[in-house]
Amino acid sequence: MAINVGDGDDSVSVDDDFVAQTTNVRTDIVLGAGTDEVEIEYGENIYDSDEADFEDGLVSVGDFAVGAHVLDISLVGDARDTLTNIELSDIADEANLYDAVTVAATYTTAGDFSAFNFDGNAYIYFDQDTTGTFTDGDGLIELVGVSVSQMNGTNFVVV
Repeated sequence: MAINVGDGDDSVSVDDDFVAQTTNVRTDIVLGAGTDEVEIEYGENIYDSDEADFEDGLVSVGDFAVGAHVLDISLVGDARDTLTNIELSDIADEANLYDAVTVAATYTTAGDFSAFNFDGNAYIYFDQDTTGTFTDGDGLIELVGVSVSQMNGTNFVVV
């Protein structure tokens, strides 16, 4: 599914409830000029976490303007695990996104979320099945061209 909000102040709410899914559905959101907000409701957008299929369930946000746009995950309700520099380096050193997410999952406390950078993008990983591994029912949000270090209390709403 592709959503292009265009110019103006817009709000997009992503209903990513795992229970309602029967397959991965990729959501590509392109933000425009103005003050835009993307709200994630559940953080459960990965129906099938197999390496060949998981990216088909990704929620990807393009043209995210730090300072103008907001990613709101407050409805998800998970606590944030702030990863150490060593953990972030381990993730960044992986050969592909699947391996990076798999490593991030091992560093994320069961039931929590973490944020990491990979290949020039920021990712928010939700361990929704509380296993400490990347599995069906977890969540993964991509912010294209954004670094985790750019996310703060004004553009990243957690609670």
